Amino acid sequence: MSNGSRLLNIEIDGQIQRDIIDASFGSIAIVQELCKTFVEISGVSETQDSPLVLANPDYLKAAIEQKVSDYQARHLRALEAIAGGLVTKRPKEGKFPLILPYYTVRVIIESSLQDLLNGIGRLDLHDRIRRIHHRPPAEVRTGDITNLLNTFAYLQKERRIAPPLFDYDQGARSLKVIDSTLYFYLANVDKESLIEEIPNPLDTWEHDEGAGNNPSPFNLPLQTARRTVSQIVVKQRVEIVLENQWLDKLFTNIK
Repeated sequence: MSNGSRLLNIEIDGQIQRDIIDASFGSIAIVQELCKTFVEISGVSETQDSPLVLANPDYLKAAIEQKVSDYQARHLRALEAIAGGLVTKRPKEGKFPLILPYYTVRVIIESSLQDLLNGIGRLDLHDRIRRIHHRPPAEVRTGDITNLLNTFAYLQKERRIAPPLFDYDQGARSLKVIDSTLYFYLANVDKESLIEEIPNPLDTWEHDEGAGNNPSPFNLPLQTARRTVSQIVVKQRVEIVLENQWLDKLFTNIK
């Protein structure tokens, strides 16, 4: 920071410097990008004639928001790819596949920053997936989670995520984030909105025979049920509008 500040004849406030370092999770690249964006938003694009102190925290907030937006496309694509898994299996005998990669991505997004920094333990991941899974807890077995984690590197490779975002430490039995820009992204993004952006594989599959085009929302996971209800309501409204238009034409002809 000091070299760049000296060349531009500026001084970045000490608290702003500490906040930039804290927000960067040890990544020199993020520090440099945040500094550059902060200086630009502060209105500095060339060497100043007289010394200038930059100390507006709102400009740093705007710089962080800008960098989150810059990382959005890459990380959203990667998380979507991982959530989609390797093979799309159709429901068998009324049961949907486990789709563990999708639930793993959800757990990662919902995790606290400290959990991500420490790594998510296998047992913790198993427990948290069971809580939100569409199948009964007993059907999400320990072996399923172990197999998922042992093939996580392969999954990322096959989905062309390079460099990879995650690594499973078999010794510590924990899933760790290994891309500092993902720490930064998840620490500052709206997590609820991000989860909504990740397609749920359940939404793409048809339901039990006899359920028709409008399956009962009561048999679906909450996120899927909300979308199903919305689709039904919109369809019914369209049908009512079309019926009213037809009646208007009918009575006009009679007159």
